[in-house]
Amino acid sequence: MALRGATLSVITPTPKEPIVIRSAGQLAELRAGRLHPRRGGLRFELPGLDPAEGRRSAERIAELRAECGCGTGSWFACAMVAGVIAWTVIDPPAGGAGTLQRLGISIGLILAAATIGKVVGLMRAFRAMRQEIDRIAERLAGEPTASTPPARWA
Repeated sequence: MALRGATLSVITPTPKEPIVIRSAGQLAELRAGRLHPRRGGLRFELPGLDPAEGRRSAERIAELRAECGCGTGSWFACAMVAGVIAWTVIDPPAGGAGTLQRLGISIGLILAAATIGKVVGLMRAFRAMRQEIDRIAERLAGEPTASTPPARWA
């Protein structure tokens, strides 16, 4: 079957514009999770915030938003594999049904450890992202932060 006069067009997604944060209210919305910078990214255009610092913060927040927790989950799983091996060496299964039961328990423990590690990794990234946003808010409010030297040093 031939299609006469039909043309194929390739639909390319247009790049989305970044979410631009221009006020403390928008910063609060970002912190609360109501703004979701996905494809277009994030840009800070806040009065009183150095553009270079805004770019660094936007990059850091983008990295934290992309964090999936898999790295932490894999560390937890590896630790549990070591624990399962130690358990098997210290207390070998009796054989037969005991071996299959031990195998099932071991797999369950490893999967549980990986899941817990993933959740811990996501929570750490979320907390770090909120701390970065809080640091920007404190900077705009003129309050000293850990990266801001005290006034007597200026």
